[in-house]
Amino acid sequence: MDNKNVKRKSNCIFESLLKECTHEKLNKDLSHEEIQEICDILFIGEINLEITNKENRFGDRVINKNIFKRDCECEEAIKYMYRLSDTRAGEISIAPMKGHEEVPEYSIFANILFLIIYEVTTTRVLNNSRFMDPQTGVPNLRAVKDKITSLVKNGDYSDYIIIYANIQNFKYLNDCGGVECGDTAIVAYTRKLVALAEEDEAIGRLGGDHFIICVKRRNQSKIMHALAGITVSDLPNTGDRNFVLSCWAGVMISDNKKLSFDERMQCAVDAYTMAKTRLKQRVVFYNDKFKAKLDWSRNVRELLGKSISKQEVYPVFQAKVNMKTGKLVGFEALSRWKYQGRIVSPSEYISILDNQGMIHNLDMYILMQTCECIKKWDDAGIDYPIISVNVSRKNLFIPNIEEIIHRITTTAGVEPSKLDIEITESATEDEFSRLLDFITKMRQYGYRISIDDFGVGYSSLSLLHTIDADVIKFDKSFADNICSSNKVEYIVESIVNYANKIGMTTIAEGVESKEQGKKLLDIGCECCQGFYYGEPLSFEEASEVIKKSIYKPILED
Repeated sequence: MDNKNVKRKSNCIFESLLKECTHEKLNKDLSHEEIQEICDILFIGEINLEITNKENRFGDRVINKNIFKRDCECEEAIKYMYRLSDTRAGEISIAPMKGHEEVPEYSIFANILFLIIYEVTTTRVLNNSRFMDPQTGVPNLRAVKDKITSLVKNGDYSDYIIIYANIQNFKYLNDCGGVECGDTAIVAYTRKLVALAEEDEAIGRLGGDHFIICVKRRNQSKIMHALAGITVSDLPNTGDRNFVLSCWAGVMISDNKKLSFDERMQCAVDAYTMAKTRLKQRVVFYNDKFKAKLDWSRNVRELLGKSISKQEVYPVFQAKVNMKTGKLVGFEALSRWKYQGRIVSPSEYISILDNQGMIHNLDMYILMQTCECIKKWDDAGIDYPIISVNVSRKNLFIPNIEEIIHRITTTAGVEPSKLDIEITESATEDEFSRLLDFITKMRQYGYRISIDDFGVGYSSLSLLHTIDADVIKFDKSFADNICSSNKVEYIVESIVNYANKIGMTTIAEGVESKEQGKKLLDIGCECCQGFYYGEPLSFEEASEVIKKSIYKPILED
């Protein structure tokens, strides 16, 4: 075939090829037959495509594809280069059959091939990106949902369990080895987790260290075992250390055939949230009991508000007693809520309000009610001890909280010196700094300060020599273990000795037995609060206790 015929016929095929693949068939791979006809005309033995990216962390080469190859000897390949961006480049290499040379049509053919194949590949990558996590290359939520939906008949997902999972304390890996360590770990962990899915199951990454898992009920134990701990190793900047990563998990299992995938997933999310934020349990299952608890959590804010307007929320007073003398040295005002004829335990609403950012409202309401009780004692001429009120740590970041507390107190006609502000020690360095400012301002107003639940927070030892508190209240866990653990005894004794030397009073919370009281007295802690001296009292009951001085030294009881 002479050159004119080659050019004319090849150009016709080029035009046809472009027309076919730049419209409705753009997202289709070129067939071997479509390419072979031109390769026969132009005596081409082999064609290869390569695309590289210098920013690709797994290597420069992104695509390396053989487009055409015939069983024959070939001349050296001619390369046609394409610059796609500053870091991305493409190359088409065409090798003529042995005994043939490059012709101008090679360049045209290379340009057409690269245009079509690169566009097809890019379109496919974009389509796949909707279903793929870009960092790990595993399915995302859309892919998991689409796969399971296609497998489920009649919208009945009851044969599957859905799990929402989040790696516990993943920040530790970034702290240990930096961002590169964390990135490597998440890729390794994700691929191990996703590999557990069988053909009729799906596991995907939602982003960060969060995952969606949809597996058959028969594989529940296998997946729960994996979520309890998957080992990752060979991480950058960590030496030869291995890390076992476990997850917080919310698990949804239900026989209700009417629940959609989205509804089941939301249930799993709710269970996960409860596991991590409120219950502090690694795994929580969504069931009828859990649903009732969740509904209660969602309604607490509204229900409590209505109860406050009905005066169904009020303070009760628990005694603080000197165990050595039996003298009443104080009362702590605690909140009680009467709802639908029953007393709601503080454990059923305090932590919920705290998590929802509503604990401030309850604290300030109980403060107002307590001040009204104090004013009644003042007006009746009753010589009452100092009264403690709780101020949650969340209040530290309420603007002008010190002025708010002082305004409530003085408006009620109560002297600040009659009140002891109990606040728990701080959990973070930022809170600790703010706590110091709060205590300084409150003492300037004339209030006494107690550090509540001492010994379980961030700042325990720092508090003793940093702040000017009046009272240290040991967390209940110390009283629980004071008779059974020498270690606890030594810790409490050393803190009591130091506190006594710097003029602080110590009070043990949660004392329930004479043995606990005696042990505390032996090591120098004279005051306690707990069920040994009785449950919290109503205002009327507390008034009688103040008048009659009913308590006895613990050694004489």
